[in-house]
Amino acid sequence: MQLEQLGPYKIGRQLGRGGMGTVFAGTDVATNQPVAVKVLSVALSRDEGFRDRFELEVETLRKLRHENIVRLFGFGEEHGVLYYAMEMVDGISLEEYLHSGKRFAWPDACKLVIPLCGALKHAHDRGIVHRDIKPANLLITRDGALKLADFGIAKLFGATGMTSAGGAIGTAEFMAPEQADGRHVSHRSDLYSLGAVFYAMLAGRPPFIAKSVLEMLQLQRFAQPEPLRRYVADLPEEIDSIVLQLLEKDPERRPPNATLLARRLEATALGLSMRKQRAGDGDFDLGSSTRGDSLGSPATNLGETRLATAHPPAAEGSQAGLVAVTQLTDALRGVPAAGAEKPAPSTRFTAVGEEEEEEVERERQPFFSPQAIVLIVLSLLVFAAVYYFLQPPNADRLYAQITESVAAGEDGLLDAEPDIQSFLQYHPTDKRVRELERYQEDIEMVRLGRKFQTRVRRQSGVEGLSPPEIAYHEAMVLMNTDPAGSVDRLRALLDLYENDSQLTRDGQLCVRLARMQLARHEPRSRRHADEQLKSIAGRLAAAAQIEQSDLPKARRMWQAIVALYGDDAWAAAAVQTARDKLDATAQLVAPSDDPAAADPIAPASPLAPAEAATSPPTAANPAPAAPATAKPNASKDS
Repeated sequence: MQLEQLGPYKIGRQLGRGGMGTVFAGTDVATNQPVAVKVLSVALSRDEGFRDRFELEVETLRKLRHENIVRLFGFGEEHGVLYYAMEMVDGISLEEYLHSGKRFAWPDACKLVIPLCGALKHAHDRGIVHRDIKPANLLITRDGALKLADFGIAKLFGATGMTSAGGAIGTAEFMAPEQADGRHVSHRSDLYSLGAVFYAMLAGRPPFIAKSVLEMLQLQRFAQPEPLRRYVADLPEEIDSIVLQLLEKDPERRPPNATLLARRLEATALGLSMRKQRAGDGDFDLGSSTRGDSLGSPATNLGETRLATAHPPAAEGSQAGLVAVTQLTDALRGVPAAGAEKPAPSTRFTAVGEEEEEEVERERQPFFSPQAIVLIVLSLLVFAAVYYFLQPPNADRLYAQITESVAAGEDGLLDAEPDIQSFLQYHPTDKRVRELERYQEDIEMVRLGRKFQTRVRRQSGVEGLSPPEIAYHEAMVLMNTDPAGSVDRLRALLDLYENDSQLTRDGQLCVRLARMQLARHEPRSRRHADEQLKSIAGRLAAAAQIEQSDLPKARRMWQAIVALYGDDAWAAAAVQTARDKLDATAQLVAPSDDPAAADPIAPASPLAPAEAATSPPTAANPAPAAPATAKPNASKDS
């Protein structure tokens, strides 16, 4: 059956098709506005459970009104087929851009990610999680704006238990670990996917590469991504740190929300810009739009770096640069013929017009009229504009926010960095500046410490590290297996480098890290040593009790103490006691009964027969005589 019109839309050429529906170019016959019309397949349209979910999901999506989210125009049903119409975007998808072999310079990537954070926050505030953020669902218009498509569609289709042609619902390359594991999905799952997209924009490839969907899901759940600096040599460490935090396996370790992420990116870009200005390296501006072909910079082709999880190509003849909002993930399987199992329902269409926004506002604020809301909003905007342009950020308020964040620990300290930078920029003469500069140093130290933790976890070598960094790295390697040895190395590092004025910045931070780790672990190491010394003292006392009755066993206990703890400085006194007892009793025991006979600490007598160590005493080969006081059991053996 040839579709010519659905609701108010005249159907034009086919843009693409996949396993769940077909996307057509359409035109509103009343306004001549171009739209993208997605017609769902018959199998889905006949499923009553899916039809109910479709209605509920579209009702939710009607609440989304944001300049960076592709707009829903209307939805309906005709000839038994469900369809919906959305904004037609004139531009290209981020996936097409990356497939062209280009990458983004990090300032250009930030220009696109920051407004995307605003779109996500708009949806998350309304209880909507995207679930399928990926380059194919990110559309770049010709004037450089970015729009997010397919909101809620992954959830809708995922509930049916179906998969798209060749791949699972929710693209595995950009899927959060908890989503891959079938656990609860939250707004922080979208932040993980955003981090994976950010990674691909900078590196030209996703964080993980696999040969199958199953392998990719395992990597998402358990593997750590390669450092971005492996692919982008000049990437600032601050940007690398933000991307890695977004890719944390534990959702709680990711940024709390999209707004804070955007603020951190803006502040980081500002700080790096000021740093470049001071260094005389020029400047960049996050305020300007990224346009046309100026996005990113040429790089090597993506080639085979992506997992092919089914993104069907556009149909032949599709106009270049015209991107359907759903990125062609579905295909039409047909429309119900006459005599189908279930009669087609009545034709209907619901438009999502400008009045929709007013209705949503009335639902949120039932006690205010639209006019009152507009007046309040305008007043707040005027007040905010006057306050923003006439005054710098309030020092006391900034300081309170900073101290509250710092009190939350290392993660809070990192989150406070934008506020610290703002305070130092706008209030350079404040008496609290020195305290905040120390916080900045602490932030550098935390990042360096985490870098070393990552090196230890990945068992990386020490190539490229300075001597203080090598010493610190080796001390951290020992921390779990030999706490006392680790503490000794940290103390030695401080003795050698603490007052070295020639150290690099990282070397100085390593010295500070060593001092902090020593203060943290030395008491624990001391307690550990005290507990072991108590145990050793008990063994020495037990050996002393049986010295007269069973000297060979006592000597074995002393020798064991020497063997186990001879290299530990904290056990030196106990070890010396054991050595003294071995020396004092060396002549009181027969070589055949002496466990230390072959040990240089207690050498065996050269007159002892070799066979005595292995042959039991007999009448023809009697045991060597020993003083009765040293071995009272000798008479029994003879």
